[in-house]
Amino acid sequence: MILCNGCSKSGTHFLTSLMLSMGKTQLGGTLIKRPKKPLTVTSKKPLAEIFAADDDQFIHSHLIHRPQLAEKMRAHKHLFIIRHPRNIAISWMRHRNKQDAAIVESAGTLEMIIRGGFFGHPVPEFIGYHLPWRDEDGVCCIRFEDLVARDAASLQRIADTVGGTADPEHYARAFGDSSTWTGKVSDWSDSPYWTEAVETAWTEAGGPEIEAAAGYA
Repeated sequence: MILCNGCSKSGTHFLTSLMLSMGKTQLGGTLIKRPKKPLTVTSKKPLAEIFAADDDQFIHSHLIHRPQLAEKMRAHKHLFIIRHPRNIAISWMRHRNKQDAAIVESAGTLEMIIRGGFFGHPVPEFIGYHLPWRDEDGVCCIRFEDLVARDAASLQRIADTVGGTADPEHYARAFGDSSTWTGKVSDWSDSPYWTEAVETAWTEAGGPEIEAAAGYA
């Protein structure tokens, strides 16, 4: 099985679209592991059946890192995507507005999300739960920004990991197929909502430290 894994709003749906473009078969649902919650899947298939899937099948995943879980996942091919933490915060706010129009896009909403509105956690803290996947043997770590730039080397590493060709057309098809693609990439530096108060919230929540840990200092 192929895991298309990453923190929410980091670009995991882009990975699944790439897999479809490469001729892989999608397993329904999302594999999820969050803090203090058991491993679950949002499909009717039992976990045992999902983990028995062959390497031509993939599943969308949001898995925080835990040593015991990492041991279990070593039997599978693993794509892990990271993204600039500030843009994850912006994208999550946009996503929540899409889910519920009462949650308006604003500096106040963004500050609330940063301080504790990411599944009940501050955004930097929640992102940090995922980052240790980068250090696991066999995990192919990809940057969202490189995929957006249609980086040939990143596409080749993905193809080498899952078995397939690094055809640039995969990028074109992936952008069109991604279920959460809005046509515009979230950019905190160009956002009217990233105010001084939001910057203060980001700093107090540990944002600069998680940016450095993720390689975006």
